[in-house]
Amino acid sequence: MNELWVRLQKKLSADYEQYIADMMARDKSAIIKNAEKIGFMQRAYHCMKNDTLRDNGYVRHLMKFKNPLLVVHEQLMAEDFGIEAEFAAKLDATLYTMNDHDDFDEDYELDAYFLNPEADEGVRMC
Repeated sequence: MNELWVRLQKKLSADYEQYIADMMARDKSAIIKNAEKIGFMQRAYHCMKNDTLRDNGYVRHLMKFKNPLLVVHEQLMAEDFGIEAEFAAKLDATLYTMNDHDDFDEDYELDAYFLNPEADEGVRMC
């Protein structure tokens, strides 16, 4: 299994390097347009380079493919794992935490409008 693991790692690295080279050959607007796709590729590559993949027994199956990383990447992009919903939930939790705790006020520069106590004078609640 160790030999297969090493061979798979070489395939993954070659796939990743080729993908990045192809992306870098594109113009800046195409790279920005494909940022999410590029991010998926980076995450897939780094996760698949992890020893956990070896323990899960996927190595032999992935070795069947000439470009295993590209195959996995295409499948990740095709599947609907609710990535947007997951991100939205994390964003909502982050905003809730920021709203709930004033600790962030000390860590980041505040807008001058909100530093002025008289800024709310024009707003009156009845």
